[in-house]
Amino acid sequence: MKAKDLFFVILAPLTVFIGVFAYGWKINYLASILLVFGIPSLYLSILNKEKLRKVLAYTFGISIPIAIIFDFAVNADNGWYVPNSVFPYRLFGVMPLENYVWMFFVTYTIIIFYEHFCNKFEAELSPKIKTMFLVLYPISAFILLVHLLNGSFLKVPYIFLYLGIVFFVIPVSIFLYKYPRFFGNFLIVQLYFFYVHMIFELIGLKLTHWTYPGEHYIGWVSFLDLRFPLEEFVFVICIGAFAALAYYEYFAGNQQNSAKKN
Repeated sequence: MKAKDLFFVILAPLTVFIGVFAYGWKINYLASILLVFGIPSLYLSILNKEKLRKVLAYTFGISIPIAIIFDFAVNADNGWYVPNSVFPYRLFGVMPLENYVWMFFVTYTIIIFYEHFCNKFEAELSPKIKTMFLVLYPISAFILLVHLLNGSFLKVPYIFLYLGIVFFVIPVSIFLYKYPRFFGNFLIVQLYFFYVHMIFELIGLKLTHWTYPGEHYIGWVSFLDLRFPLEEFVFVICIGAFAALAYYEYFAGNQQNSAKKN
């Protein structure tokens, strides 16, 4: 059954990719999110109803502050821009709501995929989840406050790189060094999401769902005559699932005590 499930969640995003690149489908940013991430996550949710309370609680808790931190800080440096939104309202007149829908679905799909294919499920959230909230929510509140007082967040060149190192590379490295047993399962999830994120990125660039108008990138990745920043490739596509799962296991799981490095 797991093989059939894996086949479906691989096929669904691929069908959207073929539709856009081979048959000229014109879908907007929101539709792309719902098709590429929404269909696999809905399918896995139906199969894992008993796990939804924990996964949803974690996803809501982490996706909102992380989206705010990255959106407002990177947008101030022109790191990315979304030209069109189906919603008439942008958060504080800046960020399209699709970005927050995307962050929710990406996080949720990573976790529900992990719980379905790789993990021994634990129903209860770890008490450490409160620590995560006490760190992330004040940071996001500070960014919003600076934006309100200043008219925009402070422009920091190469902020995408710095945030990626602080929020992705360092936590993942520390967690996997301390708890190496998780690496194999995390890698399985990451391989799937490398595939899905590449599909989503290429569809978005093809249909101009977003652009990268800034100058402060450390490099570019080109594929199918489309290009995007190296930071996007490394932090989102290559290690994004590792980061989401490291946070999830450390702050929401209870398995670390039996998984420490020997």
